[in-house]
Amino acid sequence: NFDIFARLSAKFERSNTQGLDPFYFFIKGYSDIQITMGTSSKRHARANSIFIDYFVQNGVEIKEHHLRAAFEKKIQEKHSYDVLIKHFPELAVGDEIHYFGVICN
Repeated sequence: NFDIFARLSAKFERSNTQGLDPFYFFIKGYSDIQITMGTSSKRHARANSIFIDYFVQNGVEIKEHHLRAAFEKKIQEKHSYDVLIKHFPELAVGDEIHYFGVICN
């Protein structure tokens, strides 16, 4: 969800929030793991659905840091990664770690 994004954007003036990337925060915070504690799992699933719909309808430009976040998600939460790329196939990454590489000339 956007808890961290909301806290950060509240600390910046409106003109400076354009530097924050909500899609990156979504990828980093996305989890398909359902914890059944009353209605919290239903709220979590609804929040995921709302954010997915928003990004699908408005479009997203996939950038390198999005792919790095997707790669990290693939390593740490494989199931969540698999569900995420069903909605955003352009986030699919291979098994190579070149996403973290630095090229020096």
